[in-house]
Amino acid sequence: MKLTNLTCLASVLAIGLGAGAAHAAEGKTLNADDCKALWEMASPDGKTISKDKAVDYVINFDMVNSDEDATLEADEFNKACSEGMIKADAATVKDMN
Repeated sequence: MKLTNLTCLASVLAIGLGAGAAHAAEGKTLNADDCKALWEMASPDGKTISKDKAVDYVINFDMVNSDEDATLEADEFNKACSEGMIKADAATVKDMN
C-alpha cells in the first residue's frame, strides 16, 4: 500500500515539474523597445497593472511580482521581458484583438 502511494506521489511530482518546464519554454525574451511597446498596451496610463490584467502578458504572475504587492510595476514587467517570462510580443497581442 505504501509503495503504491509513493509511486502515485512520484508520478504527480513528475507531471507537475514537466508542466512547469513546458510553461518556461513558452516564454519570450523581448528587447527594450518591444517590452516598452507591450507595457504600453498592458498599461496605457503607465500605472501598475493587476494580476487579472497581467496574466494576459506574463507566464507566471507570482514569479514576476517580486515585491508581492498584487500588482506589476513597469520595472517588474521589464525584468520579465529580459528573463523570458512574457507570453507574447505586442504584434501578437494586436493580432489577438
